[in-house]
Amino acid sequence: MPQPQVEDSGESESGKPTGLWVDLGVDGYLATFCLQEEVNELCQRGDVPATVIVVEHRPCLTLGRASSLAHILADEETLVRAGVEVHVSDRGGDVTYHGPGQLVCYPILNLRDYGCDAHAHARRLEEIMIGTAAVFGVDAWRRAGCPGAWTTRGKLGSVGIGLRRWVTMHGAALNVCPDLSAFSLIVPCGLQNVAVTSLEQVLGRPVDMAQARAALKRSCAEVFGLSLVETTRDDLMATMAEAVA
Repeated sequence: MPQPQVEDSGESESGKPTGLWVDLGVDGYLATFCLQEEVNELCQRGDVPATVIVVEHRPCLTLGRASSLAHILADEETLVRAGVEVHVSDRGGDVTYHGPGQLVCYPILNLRDYGCDAHAHARRLEEIMIGTAAVFGVDAWRRAGCPGAWTTRGKLGSVGIGLRRWVTMHGAALNVCPDLSAFSLIVPCGLQNVAVTSLEQVLGRPVDMAQARAALKRSCAEVFGLSLVETTRDDLMATMAEAVA
C-alpha cells in the first residue's frame, strides 16, 4: 500500500472562511458532549466560528435516538469489568462503541451556510471519512440505506448527527486502530451480522494516529470549505468566556 502523504491544512487559505480545529486527545464522552453543547449555543448566536472537535473517547457505548437496548449484548457486570461506560445520546442512529484508536469528529457549524440540509450534512461526514481513508490507500464508500463508510472488510466508520436551530452536533467516528473486539459487546448501529473493521485491519499494518489526525483535518477542511486553525481546549474555553461576558 502507498505510504500516506499528508499536508497541514491549518494555515489560512484565501477565500475560505476560518474555522477552529480543537483536538482533545483522549477524553470522556460526557465532558466532550458538554463542550459540544456550549460551542453549539455560541455558534447559534454567531459568537464563535465553525468549530471541529476531534477526540478519542475512553471506552463507552452511546445510544442514539433510534437505539434498542436489545442491541447491547453484554450484561452490566461485563461492561463494568471491561471499563465500558454507557451513555444515552441525542444524536441520530443506534448503539455504537467509542474507544481509543477511533477518531471521533464533531463538526459544529451552522447548516444555514450549507443549504439547511441535514441529509447532505450526513453525506459530507461520510465523505470526510472516505477521503481520510483514501490518504492511506484504503478504498471506502457509501452503502445505500446504511449510513457510514464501508470497505470490503466491513464498516469502517459511523455517522450520527443532531441539530439545534440548524447548528450541528455529534458527527462521525472513524476506526483507525481501535480494539475491534469491543464491537462484540453490541449489534453495531443495529445492523445484524455486519463486520466492523479499521484502517489498521484493512492495511494489515500499524497506522500512526498523528498521520490519521492530519488526514482527517485536511479532509474536513476540504469537505466543509474551511481554513481550519488549530486551537487548544483552554483557548477555546477562553474565547467562549469572552463571548458570554
